[in-house]
Amino acid sequence: MNLLDHFGRTRNKAEPPRPTKIGLALGSGGARGWAHIGVINAIAQCHIPINCVAGTSMGALVGAALAAGKTDELHHVALEMDWKRLIYYFFELNFPRSGLIDGSRIVEFLKEHIVSVDIRKLSLPLAVIAADVMTGREVVISEGNVVEAVRASIAIPGMFTPVIMGNDILVDGGLVNPLPISVLRSMGADFVIAVDVTGDPEDQFGESKSHSRTEVSTPPESDISHSLLQRIEEKLRGFDLLNLRASLFQRSKSPNIFDILGNTFRIVERQVTRTRLQLEPPDILIRPAVCDIGTMEFNKASECIAAGYSSAMEALSAYPNLSSPG
Repeated sequence: MNLLDHFGRTRNKAEPPRPTKIGLALGSGGARGWAHIGVINAIAQCHIPINCVAGTSMGALVGAALAAGKTDELHHVALEMDWKRLIYYFFELNFPRSGLIDGSRIVEFLKEHIVSVDIRKLSLPLAVIAADVMTGREVVISEGNVVEAVRASIAIPGMFTPVIMGNDILVDGGLVNPLPISVLRSMGADFVIAVDVTGDPEDQFGESKSHSRTEVSTPPESDISHSLLQRIEEKLRGFDLLNLRASLFQRSKSPNIFDILGNTFRIVERQVTRTRLQLEPPDILIRPAVCDIGTMEFNKASECIAAGYSSAMEALSAYPNLSSPG
């Protein structure tokens, strides 16, 4: 045996063994979550087998599509999602007591583009994370109807109505576990790939950075949140309690109610994610450059998917041993 063979074999022995169960954690982040599709595309291109998936909020929606074998279909739908389609599917405004937005059309969207079956019947083990808004308890849903589970996980408090499951009143899981690495560990994953779309991709744990821009720009006429406000205004037409409409719908540099609710929730998610990453680090952390995408800008799927793909390809290139043989 020559020296080259000797050192080559020695080096191979030093390489870490290939994981036996790879888990994919898809985090919350509103419209930024479209980046998960790009990550999944990169994983497939690298021939890395995913053995289980856990998702929170938008990560739950994309994770459910992956587990149901519907990622390609969701990719296609995402690219066609303009603001008019978004308004139709996601914002049926009936002013219920517990949220501005009724979720019946969200359920319609999920049934049409994912699948309405028991989670245990999906082709891939899936866990969906929600939060009990009354107790603050993390609720991991791994059985029952997948559409109902995802609908609960995406329910931003105050914006969307919660989902009642048994004795639990469930809202967006980003309140308690925005990046469910711990859930995958409990599912037996010995290697976790986590996708965080809540913070700055150049910052390891999402610490804040100073920005020179101080003014809030006035949104364009086709801005999604303004369109939502117009629909609310139509429903309130004829009412003028204490100049409610004037204060709520006047276009200005100040953020509107949807901006406030969405951005407030994103702040909570970033803080919780930062803490949990320090306590529960994944084996690979992918952070797509989607910080400039707003919570409700679901019509920017192309940009998000491209960012997810490029960041994943860069991160995964350092782990050739993850690829399945052949």
